[in-house]
Order: sequence, then structure tokens, then C-alpha cells
Amino acid sequence: MNTKKYTNRLFSLVILLWTGSAVAQELTPAVNAEVASSTPYTLDFGAGIAQPAPPVTAKENEASLKATAAQWLEKNNESGFLENRGQMMDMENNPVPFVLFKAEAPGLNLWITESGMTLQTLNWRKEPLTGKELEEWESAGGEHSGMKNTKKYLDWERIDVELKGASIKKENITKEGASVTDFNFFYHTCPDGIYGVKEYEKITVREVYPGIDWVVYNSPDKGYKYDFVVHPGADYSQIELLYKSKTPIRINEQGELELYTQHGNVKENSPVSFYEGKEIQTRFKQNYQKNIHNYEDKGFETSISFNLNSKFKIQN
Repeated sequence: MNTKKYTNRLFSLVILLWTGSAVAQELTPAVNAEVASSTPYTLDFGAGIAQPAPPVTAKENEASLKATAAQWLEKNNESGFLENRGQMMDMENNPVPFVLFKAEAPGLNLWITESGMTLQTLNWRKEPLTGKELEEWESAGGEHSGMKNTKKYLDWERIDVELKGASIKKENITKEGASVTDFNFFYHTCPDGIYGVKEYEKITVREVYPGIDWVVYNSPDKGYKYDFVVHPGADYSQIELLYKSKTPIRINEQGELELYTQHGNVKENSPVSFYEGKEIQTRFKQNYQKNIHNYEDKGFETSISFNLNSKFKIQN
């Protein structure tokens, strides 16, 4: 039997500045692999979008770090991909039909959109009341009033990941692993309610590029992951990811992508490709990085694609 859940969860998608509080150098292109195959191969890009790493200080000992890591990697803290059926809104309470799904983890929102993904790192903080608000609290009886003498703020920073030139359409999406729970929503934009909204463990967007599918899912042991499945005759070099961020991203010595925000850092493991169970050497390639302006906020755009072993050649 399905359970019913009536909820008033916050679905505001940040669409303007890189950060906020609620109250290029061209590189030499790589040699493309030649592919002539009857079997798709998979580009597996690790668990980097699982959750932002909590801030670490020099005073934290090893036991504390292990405990923190275990907490952040606990799967029960991560939601599935909740479908947008009209309940999601922007910061001005307008519907956002270009948002397709949303997933949540501690300190992180993940949005799947018609252009790619948005990662939003979050930090809740409390500030003491001041000025008129403090006077009103004292006039109401202070501690005896039952009111709190603090205000809660949500600070955030976002990173957009655009699949350049991709086609992400609702009619091309396959959803798997539907939740038993139904979510029901009641907002001014849907006064009659939106019933039976589901979360999903895995979503596949077919033909984001010709012959290439994009798969996003929640891995039990590694958090949120995404793959590209390249079907016979398709060219993987079509795939290009544009990262738009407040702080420049970088590829570290281990071949991982490091994404920095004020409220936690996100790491994408170095990519791995598979064909018929065999691993193919793959790495990230930075095409360029340049300064951009997002309204009044400055940021960076970084183009990332993928290098497969230039000797990789599959025959029918």
C-alpha cells in the first residue's frame, strides 16, 4: 500500500546570482578514439556529486574526520530524484517548468534541468535579534514569551553544469525505482493540490546527444552519480560540460574535478570508461576557463570534456 505524505518542502531554485542568503586558455584537443561497435560503452564519472565535504580544520583528529565522513556518506540522508509536476518554484514563487527533478542530501541540493544540473551547497545559521525585532521580543516577555531571540538564515552557493548542445526532453526520460511514498503539494500555484508525486532512484535521459544517453542515479555506497552510455556509431567527443561557478574549478593530480564553494567542496572522481566489462583509460580534459559575469556577480566558465585512450578501437 502506498503511503501518503502531505508536505510543504522548500523548492525554491536559485536562478540569478552565484551566492546568496535567503531572509581562458585553449588547450590542444585530444585524439578521438575510433569506435565501430555493436555494443554501447559507458563513461562512468564517479561519485563526485554525492555531497559537499564539510569544512575541515587542523584541529580535527582522525577519529573525528572518520565520523564526519560516515555521517555525510550515510545513504539514508540522501533523497531520491523527486519529479517536478508543477510544485517547484523560483525565489519569486513562479513555476519553473525547466526543472525536471530535485534531489537532496545534507548541505546539498541537486537539480536536474533542461540544460543539465545545478548543484547548490547550503549552510543554515542563526543570528541574534537586533534593533526593533529585539525590542519586540523583549516587550513580548523575552524568554517567557516562548519566542526565540534568534533568526535563522539559509546561505547558499551554486554551480551550474550545462551539457553543451544537449537535448534534454521530458518525453525522452525513463524513470526507475519509484518510491513507495506519494508526495502531495498545496501551493497558491496549485490550490487544488498536486497528488502522487514520486521520487526515483534512477533517471535516464535518452539521446541527449545523438546515440548517447545520460543516466543519473543514487549509488548505495557512493552517493549521486552520473554516466553517459554511448551507443554503437555514436561519438563520445560530442559530450562537453560547461561548469559555471563563483570559484574556478580545477583538475587535481589524481585526475579528479574539484569544485569549491563557501559552504562545502564537491569532488568528482576521475572518469572511468567500460566496454564489455573492460576498463578503458579515461581522463578529464579542460578545454578552456574564462571569466564571466552573472548579473552583478563575477564567476568562471570552465569547459570540460573527456579523453579516452587514443589506442581504443573496437571492431564489430
